[in-house]
Amino acid sequence: MFTLAMRVFVVVMTLLIVVRLLRRLYDARRLHVPPAQPSGVRSTTVKDPVCGMYLDPRVAVRMDHKNGVFFFCSDACKQKFALEGYRPRAENGAQETPGRGISAK
Repeated sequence: MFTLAMRVFVVVMTLLIVVRLLRRLYDARRLHVPPAQPSGVRSTTVKDPVCGMYLDPRVAVRMDHKNGVFFFCSDACKQKFALEGYRPRAENGAQETPGRGISAK
């Protein structure tokens, strides 16, 4: 029914699609690994409230929010923040839950 050339074409196209999807997955995971705070972090850097990555505000994705201005490493973190809402963090890294005070991280 299908010729050999058609079968080879389908296999090659399937492999190309799988490789592209794996590259996107790898890039997304690599971008969202929050690094430890470097010892020499300058005061001109800002911290992504979603993944904890330190960023240069000149190249970060910006969001004006009713609780202030927030900076993100990517549109994905910005969208996650917009969907989950604003939850301020305490100095020790614990996260405040609205109406419940501070919960452990």
